[in-house]
Amino acid sequence: MKKKTLMSVLGIFLMISLSSSLQAQVTMGSMETPAPGSLLQLKQYSDAAVLASPDNANAYKGLALPRVLLSKKDQLYPMFLADPGDPTSGPNADYSADKAGLDRKHAGMIVYNLTANDDEELYVGMTQWDGTKWVGFQGQTGNAIAAISANCDSLKFTGIYENGKPLAGQAMYIPLNVSKPGAYTILATVKDAATDTKDNGYYFTTSGLFASPGYYYLMVPGFGTPTEATPSGNPGDHVTIIFNDHAILQGTVCSKNIFVKDISVRPNYTMTCSLTKVMGEYFEDVPLNVTNYIELSLSVDPSAFGAQFEIETDQVGGIKFKGSGTLSANPQTVKIYGEGTPYGDNDKQLYIRSNSETNTGTCMATIFMIIPPKRLMTIGQANIEGRAGYGYNFGRPGTASNDMITQKSNFGPHTYSIVRYHGFTNNGNNLVTPPADPGNDIVSLTTAYSQSMTAAQFGRYLFGRGDQPKIDIVIIGYMTNMFATGTEYLQKADTLVKFMQEGGIVMMYCEEPQSNQNLLNRIFGVNNITMTAGLGAGTRYTLGYSGNDEQMKMYYARNDDPILDGPFGNIAGSVWGEDASTTYYARNLPMEQVVLYSTYTAAGTAAPSDKTAATLFRHTTLPFIWSGDGGFNASGSASLTEEPFVVGTRTINGRLYENFPTYKQNYGVANTFVQNAVFTANALAWCIKTSEALKRSQKQQP
Repeated sequence: MKKKTLMSVLGIFLMISLSSSLQAQVTMGSMETPAPGSLLQLKQYSDAAVLASPDNANAYKGLALPRVLLSKKDQLYPMFLADPGDPTSGPNADYSADKAGLDRKHAGMIVYNLTANDDEELYVGMTQWDGTKWVGFQGQTGNAIAAISANCDSLKFTGIYENGKPLAGQAMYIPLNVSKPGAYTILATVKDAATDTKDNGYYFTTSGLFASPGYYYLMVPGFGTPTEATPSGNPGDHVTIIFNDHAILQGTVCSKNIFVKDISVRPNYTMTCSLTKVMGEYFEDVPLNVTNYIELSLSVDPSAFGAQFEIETDQVGGIKFKGSGTLSANPQTVKIYGEGTPYGDNDKQLYIRSNSETNTGTCMATIFMIIPPKRLMTIGQANIEGRAGYGYNFGRPGTASNDMITQKSNFGPHTYSIVRYHGFTNNGNNLVTPPADPGNDIVSLTTAYSQSMTAAQFGRYLFGRGDQPKIDIVIIGYMTNMFATGTEYLQKADTLVKFMQEGGIVMMYCEEPQSNQNLLNRIFGVNNITMTAGLGAGTRYTLGYSGNDEQMKMYYARNDDPILDGPFGNIAGSVWGEDASTTYYARNLPMEQVVLYSTYTAAGTAAPSDKTAATLFRHTTLPFIWSGDGGFNASGSASLTEEPFVVGTRTINGRLYENFPTYKQNYGVANTFVQNAVFTANALAWCIKTSEALKRSQKQQP
């Protein structure tokens, strides 16, 4: 039998040899001439036998390539190993002597490789030597190489885990930095929290192919059923993530554990709604962070110790709050943290819901939105008759007007603040000598400097050009001659008008006639507004309409005007008081552009004969408030005919408010209460809110 086989093999080689001597092309399996373009063709059937169709089979057997164990991508091993059976034996003498030549000569050699080696980029299957390296026919990329991204916070396990309850929808989300594309298999195994020695019955797994390197965030579904609940006080089951048989994350690396609830311990507790506290500050378009949370007090049934509480709110205005943890005490204080970015400046009411099985009631929490910081410029006398405490300049620390606006219970971020606003802060003495500017939120200029500065310097302050931040609100006090006479003065007036046209807010208390006349003519676009000295010290003026002139009533502020009926009190129909000297009134005002607060006649007297004259008004379209009494906000004297601006204490809902705007009693006449401070406080609140509304409208424009 062996002899017959040997003779058959010799016969085949003899036939090949004879054929080779006769022609340069060979057909094996058939005696026919091979296809014209081939040196060697393998086929069993003649061309006639395949029915003259090139698509029909001409054999039912194939070519069996040599199966080899390749070990090096750039070496002809095992062909030229010193010991072909030992990949570590190194090259034989021939390969050592002429590796480059042998590499070139064997270009095109094909084998069937049995070795999978990612490091050498060798893959199972047909592989060809291209003259320098082995290349797989299938174009395989092998296994991917990846590491968990540096931001461990992105590694998440979603869903609720309970012992004895099969996973259904729970998943792991993992961030990966893929340095080499290819196939991947991810397996996250879980050890029980109690002993950390055995699998806890569930796991996460997935597989696939990365087509390119880069950053990926994969969802890996969970399977199985947790068997052991997490003991009370334990952080949870320990997780090990295996990527293509390599552990890339142990449970302690990112402190990512999974808490398994004990279904035998139920969450029986009640939220004590009256003890709910909202913490942190909330601004439109500012993302919430760890300082934004709701603190809750829970009344916990001792049988629920060890159970999980889960509390969350609905989403309102772009934000919501949620939190979870272990019930462990009675009572127990817990925190649920905010997420998202608020939109809109309106306060937001949220319902708080829990997973309690004994009390399904909800609590309410109100998120008070805070108006962002505004930059305030104050202009006015710093020292008159040797005294600096009158308060004409709201930026002067130690004065009543400054105390009022910097008091956080008046204008501040607290839930109890009258106007919920970031707040004004005195960073030392704000009376600056430009061009230096400390960047404070109150920039205070003396009258002397405001008169001497150029229109360009004034504009740099107002519009934030160069190194100056933009001003939002301007308060001008007392006898500020900055718009009096001359080209430079008029240019400053034009600059202030442009500031208002672009959304800046101005509140002006001034009794300098020429400055008032120049500025008002430019504001209203006329040339005939004049100033006239009115009544003297101690005069009272009615706030809002009084009398029976129906033609004039339409020009007066309504009782629900935002300044007459503002956050610091409703003063419609009450009076304000003239300071020590005299109040000027503006004549020939275009009344259709005015919201009138008071005319030039004293309270209780006959209706004015000049119906276009005013001592206190607000412009209907520009954000501008004007009074002809520079001492409207003067304070400090006990006199009943001067310094009518007063702050004091007020108790509201059991809380004591300091530097609160209030009235001065018996001013000018017995049993009369003048409300200058309340008017100005309401007016400043209107300025702040109007500034924010204008900024929002500008932001929304295309």
